Amino acid sequence: MLPFKHAALACICALLSISGPASARDFAGSVELVHQGTAHDIVYGISAGPKELIAVGTAGTLLRSGDGGSWKAERLETNGRALLSVASGKDYAVTVGQEGLIMRSDSASKWAPVSTPTDQRLFSVAVDGQGNGAAVGGFGTIIVSRDKGVNWKSRAVDWQSLIDQPYEPHIYKVIFDDKGRLLMVGEFGMIARSDDLGESWHLLRKGDASIFDITLTNDGTLYAVGQNGEVVRSTDDGNNWVKLATTTNGVLLNALVSNKTELIVFGLRENLVNTPNTQDQLSILQAHSELGKAWYTDNAAFGDSHYIVGQFGRIVKLSN
Repeated sequence: MLPFKHAALACICALLSISGPASARDFAGSVELVHQGTAHDIVYGISAGPKELIAVGTAGTLLRSGDGGSWKAERLETNGRALLSVASGKDYAVTVGQEGLIMRSDSASKWAPVSTPTDQRLFSVAVDGQGNGAAVGGFGTIIVSRDKGVNWKSRAVDWQSLIDQPYEPHIYKVIFDDKGRLLMVGEFGMIARSDDLGESWHLLRKGDASIFDITLTNDGTLYAVGQNGEVVRSTDDGNNWVKLATTTNGVLLNALVSNKTELIVFGLRENLVNTPNTQDQLSILQAHSELGKAWYTDNAAFGDSHYIVGQFGRIVKLSN
């Protein structure tokens, strides 16, 4: 059984512009479907390396592309387990998935499983430019690597002290920021940061709605999105967060900032295509036809474009 974040039946996409008039419009750029699978396929994660894009999904599906247009598909030996996230380093890549599955490659063409310290589902993996890696998942799972994903060990967290909850929260996303620090988001509105590769954590924010994604812009702005139409922003290194007003209480899964500084948020249910008419106010937009045909869970920037992945094995290229 896949996590709630990934088990949706229908989705519409939310587009949120950081600037511009509060009027209905389509995405201000081109939208191109570059790959589609079957009705049962899902691509959960995508990552951009120095030379190619790698995407992963159901039953060990892995897709690679050097140009974003043509894709080579293969099935990794996962015993039917889904791959939920992938991260690319300078000369290696790591993918994670169900039942604590971790696989890595030094060439992106030969993948092999590595020993895992957990049997929990791993929702997200991230790597930095120094050979460090982190993966997060169900019931407070945090694992880290210091040798390009070859060896992994668990990190224990005192959740009662960190989030004032006696439960181990699902952690849905982990990223490295531009200072090499870890940021993780999850249940109870949690956004937390670690300066020491997960040995200790500092709570930046908590709330009622689960947070499913966090993204960092080139100017250092942080955006996080989640349940109940939650979109929050920080412009001071995560110390303070502003909740952006939205017209939906739907589930928001994934966010990116386009080349034209549009914040694009992809979510579940109803019409979640919005644009802010101010920095803090969001107004409804029209959905592009391609974007409204599926739900999307991850994105990556490659060249001058962004690529989003999700339901039906779809990979869509956004250019502006």
